[in-house]
Amino acid sequence: MTHVTEKGDASAKYDFGVLPFSADFRQEVAELFAARTSPSGSWRTLDTSSDGFWALGYFARWLAANGHAPSRVGELTRSTWQEFRLVAKSESSASLSALRLVRMFLRDSGLLHPSTSAEVSLRIPAAAPKETAYSDEEFRRVRTAARRVFRRARKRIMENAEHLRRHRRGEFREDSNDYLLGEALETIAATGDAPRNWQHRDRPVAAEYAAVLGGNKRINTWMRLYLDASEITAALILIACKEGWNATSIDELEVPTRVDGTPLAGDHSLMRVELEKRRRHQRNRFEVRTLRDTGAGSTARLLTHILEMTRPARELLAAHGADTSRLLISRKTPVTPDVHAVFSVGVTNEQKRIFVHSTGVSFNLRRIRKTVNTRHLRQPNQNTQDTHDSQYVVRDPEVIRRSEDTIARGLERAVTHASEVLATISDFDHESGDETPTAECTDILQSPFSPWGAPCTASFLLCLSCVNAVVMPKHLGRLALLHEALANVHGAMREEAWDRQWAVHFRRLESLRHDHYTDAQWAQALRSVTDVDRRTVGHLLEGSLGA
Repeated sequence: MTHVTEKGDASAKYDFGVLPFSADFRQEVAELFAARTSPSGSWRTLDTSSDGFWALGYFARWLAANGHAPSRVGELTRSTWQEFRLVAKSESSASLSALRLVRMFLRDSGLLHPSTSAEVSLRIPAAAPKETAYSDEEFRRVRTAARRVFRRARKRIMENAEHLRRHRRGEFREDSNDYLLGEALETIAATGDAPRNWQHRDRPVAAEYAAVLGGNKRINTWMRLYLDASEITAALILIACKEGWNATSIDELEVPTRVDGTPLAGDHSLMRVELEKRRRHQRNRFEVRTLRDTGAGSTARLLTHILEMTRPARELLAAHGADTSRLLISRKTPVTPDVHAVFSVGVTNEQKRIFVHSTGVSFNLRRIRKTVNTRHLRQPNQNTQDTHDSQYVVRDPEVIRRSEDTIARGLERAVTHASEVLATISDFDHESGDETPTAECTDILQSPFSPWGAPCTASFLLCLSCVNAVVMPKHLGRLALLHEALANVHGAMREEAWDRQWAVHFRRLESLRHDHYTDAQWAQALRSVTDVDRRTVGHLLEGSLGA
């Protein structure tokens, strides 16, 4: 079966005959696979279909090795799936990936027995991501390496492009080396390579141009106008370091346009960029960003440079009937006169490996994305606020470390606030509402501790922290007695139990005593305690008045 991507720009063939399924099982799986990779299916890229085919192969080999060989998909049993799930979850991250993909594949097939379908539909908890954002030093190292490669490439291509423009304007004498170099650049621009002796086995540069070009190496020939694998990867990395976009979204970037959608011409100060994130639902899959060129450090300026550096490749492909609107285009190494065979659109894994080999600096685009979005942008970027918070922010060690002081201050304020007396302190007794054992309540239907409109059900020990409460002289005796009783309880309890049950209420009574009354007033209140006050305090400590 051949899978052609939804954009029609790439394809891959899959041979189901190599899968150790029965003939009928294999036929059903192939039909399901074809549906998933069809234009209306959910597997749109070659990476996705390749992973899916690998997972089916993993499943097929496991079935064969363990004596489970159903002749059709509908004969797959619940117990067989349970066994596969148990083994796959315990072996490795690769087997877990295979389990997830096969589960997705079978769950939506409509061919499973109901009991098996219910088992396959059980959710497999997501594994915690192992990748974290880069440290500042790691991020700086990756970005610096990419900048160094990119700037060197831009200087080379811009110098040669300018020489070609001057040659086309007739600025060089025909008997000069500059003229010969201009002719060689014309050939590179028209064919993708320098003038060569194609009849010779080694295909050397034509003798008349060898001296001005400086040799047969790619840096002396086609790299004069085109980016190589390492340089196109550097461009990808720099965009990721600027914007934190999804790697596939950057890889598939179209050439930026003006805000009205027309091609850029001359002034690049304001440009429109279209982003696509394939994994999102159709209605959220596409978005448009407007970028302004605010100087050398702006994303718009970077995209302008990339546009200039890849223009020779785009113009050459268009001249040979392979017009492309993609931004990231590079030339591959092989020496061949076939233009279509030597240019690469987007950035491949092999090109990324070449960057790592040539610079000695490894990189991970997902880690770059996490770094930019958690440390620099600090906001959702091609995802929801919930995803940004749960998958990026709370999992990032550096964000957690930087937040420790803020969290500690917040907890400290929370403890302080919990200990504050918010009740009104009155110097005389009066009727202002409903009487409680610790204060008087002015509105039992608008409590901060219960739903508004319903009578308050909070503990009477919380009255001092409520704005509806009023503390009068008639309450002070039992409050002073409660303070003394809690002090005695503290000495008889384990600290963790005290902290859990009584500490906050005791701190609030301490605040009441020291912030609102004098020692003389507090002592007088203790001398005025009645038997009713003692019984009320006893009930409060037992929890029989308010829970």
